[in-house]
Amino acid sequence: MKKQVFFLLILICTLLCSQAQYFDWVQTYTGSEASGGSASNMILQSVVDNSGRVYFNGGCAVDADFDGTRFLSMTPYGPGWNTTCAVIGCVSEQGELVWSKTIHANNYRNHGTGAIQKTGDSFIMYCTTIWLPHAYPVSWSLQTMEYIYYLDTLLYFHTNDSAVLNGRCLFDYSRYFLRYPVTAMITFDLDGNIIEQHWITVATLKPDGTPHNMMDGYNITDPNQKDIIYVNGLNVLKTLVDNEGNIIIIRRMREEATVYDSTEGRSIDYDISNPIIGGLRFYVDGKRYFDVPLPDVRPSTGRHNYQILKFSPHFEELLASQFLFEPTPEHLDTISESEINELKCDKDNNLYLVVSSNYLLTETGESNRLKIGGSDSLWLRFLEYDHNKGFLVKYDSTLNPVYLRYFERDSTLELNGPAGLASGLRASHFDEEGNLVFVGGATASDSLITSCYFGGNEVELNKMFVRINPEDGSGVTFGDRMRSEMVAIGSNDIVDVIAKNNRIIQQVKYRWWLDFAGERYEKAEAYVWGIGFAVWDYDGNELCFVDYGINGSLNNGIRSICLVDSVLYLTGMLASGGAQFGNVTVPNSGSSQSFIARYVDTAFMHPYVRPGGQQDIQLVVRGGEPVATVYPNPCAQRVTVDWNGDEPPLAATVTDITGRTYSVTLSASGQGRYTVDFSSLPAANYLLTITTPSGHSVTSRLMKR
Repeated sequence: MKKQVFFLLILICTLLCSQAQYFDWVQTYTGSEASGGSASNMILQSVVDNSGRVYFNGGCAVDADFDGTRFLSMTPYGPGWNTTCAVIGCVSEQGELVWSKTIHANNYRNHGTGAIQKTGDSFIMYCTTIWLPHAYPVSWSLQTMEYIYYLDTLLYFHTNDSAVLNGRCLFDYSRYFLRYPVTAMITFDLDGNIIEQHWITVATLKPDGTPHNMMDGYNITDPNQKDIIYVNGLNVLKTLVDNEGNIIIIRRMREEATVYDSTEGRSIDYDISNPIIGGLRFYVDGKRYFDVPLPDVRPSTGRHNYQILKFSPHFEELLASQFLFEPTPEHLDTISESEINELKCDKDNNLYLVVSSNYLLTETGESNRLKIGGSDSLWLRFLEYDHNKGFLVKYDSTLNPVYLRYFERDSTLELNGPAGLASGLRASHFDEEGNLVFVGGATASDSLITSCYFGGNEVELNKMFVRINPEDGSGVTFGDRMRSEMVAIGSNDIVDVIAKNNRIIQQVKYRWWLDFAGERYEKAEAYVWGIGFAVWDYDGNELCFVDYGINGSLNNGIRSICLVDSVLYLTGMLASGGAQFGNVTVPNSGSSQSFIARYVDTAFMHPYVRPGGQQDIQLVVRGGEPVATVYPNPCAQRVTVDWNGDEPPLAATVTDITGRTYSVTLSASGQGRYTVDFSSLPAANYLLTITTPSGHSVTSRLMKR
């Protein structure tokens, strides 16, 4: 009897553990913000190692602290000091701050271009932009900083305006001139030690290939001033380290050359639309540079192009360069501004770039299109009213474009209609099968958008996610948009999505109410926002929503989401007020605060199987041996066929209960794996028949929901 009770207790504990769901801990950091300051304390991005340590970067107020530990050990004084620092740190699996590094300087700008990435199992690469002091001449009254605090080291600026670190000149001003922001690329080990750092700047070139001089056109005799080169930061939008350690940077091109016009009696700024700029020079640490010519046809004034740069490890070489758009004389350069939403790399170092573009429509018709740089056959087309366009470009490892796929709005809608998947795919993740999952946009309950277009094919509804085959960009499965007054996964935010074990997990923020997986989550007032995470399976079935208990404003933010075994690590921002994460209370701090939360769900370790278990999987047997496994059953859009026959399948047909036969697409999706597209068929019971080249066939029963 005692033995039976003992095993019963073990069984009960096992069942409880198999369904364990709880917030383990929630940690925040916060600090006072100056009058007029907004949301200084924000996490931009985070990554997790295999032990569950969280590495994050973002911004913080100068007096911000993490659980009583200040990020910046000193308080900066001086006229014009702002209230924002850059911070990068590490939190242990138990939620304790392991280490942190800060950057603070007058006029430091903290914004969404800061990014971190874990490279291999040992290093963190961090990209940020920082302002440095003027170098020449010392008589100019332009020196705005007495010192900066850079990654735990106080840098003093001496009488010659050189930045000196431990008695060594940090920057070689004889090689180039630092006036505006520079891009810093820093590599840390997992204990926060700096392994290497590089400073990247860009200068404009004359048509003859020489750099523009700050004193071009002036009658200057001082040799120290004649060689001053105007440089700037890279305007970095996205960074990525590929599987070989190469560094990819996507940047917005906003360079200008300042030239003195003796006729006008003043200096004039020329942007890259003017042929006075023949190319760009990228300096690395002032020791080496790489020149990239500009094409003869440029975007007109007010338009912006984008450039993809691929450097070798340690920035020793510039391996490749590509322009996103290539204006041509016979076609309009309609792009006015774009967002680079996503940059991903597969195991073969192919790049996948997701862009949301707005443009100024000047005319419609065949002439209203724009070529993708490096391709003679890929053109971005624009239709009347089609002012928001999301698209995906795949590049090979040498930055040659492979294909272009659209994520479009219905072109018949009004210009002021709410945005959807078409106007912004905000996060992506490779699943176990190698498919690329994109989660998209913001949706409203009264949205006029009833369809969108993917790769030229109409999809029934505005979708919350699309799962594609990266080989050709074809759609695999789609997930319906969420139902709420308003749902968003971020505007310019860096956000993540998880695709693992037949689950797609995404943080969302919603306004007033949200219906998901048969439940309603509701706020007391129409303009109160909440945050939580939603879970779908790969076929788009809604599984669950975990609400954080936040009653906040639109400024509540969501950032990264990482899964390690059964643990989700979630980051975001609380603009005002406290929150209740399950049994964990976050008090009101009076200022913006960023959170890092640890959520445990032991079911995440195993692939999700819909209720009914093996009843959802149809085994097809011939001669006593299984030939194919077809799942899921019931299905929503597509079924997967794991094939074990002697010869590969050739085609698939579907028959309904009346005997009517439908042609369906059978697509290879991996070694021995195929998918059958049911999306065009109505909900009903069907027979799926798969034939081989020799005429053999197998049939299974399936239900389309």
